[in-house]
Amino acid sequence: LTESPRKRAARTRADTPSLLRGLLYGPDGAAFSPTHTRKGGRLYRYYVSQTVLKHGAGSCPVGRVPAIVDHDVAGEPLSIYGTVAVLVYLAEKTHRYLPTDARGRAKVFEWLGIISSDLGPAFSGQFVFNILATEKHPWAIEYYNNLCTRVLGPLELQLGRSRYLAGDDYTIADMLAYPVAATSMKRFPGNLDSYPNIARWAAEVGARPAVQRGMQVPKAA
Repeated sequence: LTESPRKRAARTRADTPSLLRGLLYGPDGAAFSPTHTRKGGRLYRYYVSQTVLKHGAGSCPVGRVPAIVDHDVAGEPLSIYGTVAVLVYLAEKTHRYLPTDARGRAKVFEWLGIISSDLGPAFSGQFVFNILATEKHPWAIEYYNNLCTRVLGPLELQLGRSRYLAGDDYTIADMLAYPVAATSMKRFPGNLDSYPNIARWAAEVGARPAVQRGMQVPKAA
């Protein structure tokens, strides 16, 4: 999106048909509709791609994002749901950020699994019980805080052995893991001071222009 939801809504509402009011439009003309969810006492507003809504279960088996629809394929458009699935698909299609040798691919897939199955759930639980929960449960807070600390250990060790997670080259495993250091670890434990290898890696990954652009979404331009 090229401007904030509020500004775009105000600019387009007057000349937009009533059935389409409230929609936003991306640079490629794709429509986004406003929606929201409530977690405890907090209201979270966001926009969902009409492409995803239109294709329904075909583009998103569980009714969530991220999901993409690739029209540059033979036959019917191909829909893919899920961060890891999207990353692997795009890496395979573009022949970038994924090794071609069996050993290299195995290490990338290994770290994709660690991030999505260990790091991700740990920090999701930490966020739910520390931030979203209206009733605080000390046992749950302690459990997920300890779990986050434990799963960060292997990440720190690995980045002490190699420049990137799966070796000397930047891959989709680094793309998937970077938000943990850039966002989640700022919430818990609060900084990267105790993780010098993660800090070194995060600084290098965060300096990449494409990563900087990606981290601005969905912030207003």
